Amino acid sequence: MAIEHCFPASSIDILHKIDFFSQKWGILLPEGNRLKLENHRVRLVDWVRQNISAMRREALGDPF
Repeated sequence: MAIEHCFPASSIDILHKIDFFSQKWGILLPEGNRLKLENHRVRLVDWVRQNISAMRREALGDPF
């Protein structure tokens, strides 16, 4: 069996899949691990938002 045409088109697709699966499968974890996973997921989402904002500012020519 071969995996064909399953590669993500961009890095944001990978981050979206990570977020999707952590929400979907996180409910199966014990409470302590679920909270840790949710904390990591929130940190990842915040990091992505900050970097997207920075990239947009750079594209517009605003250094700050």
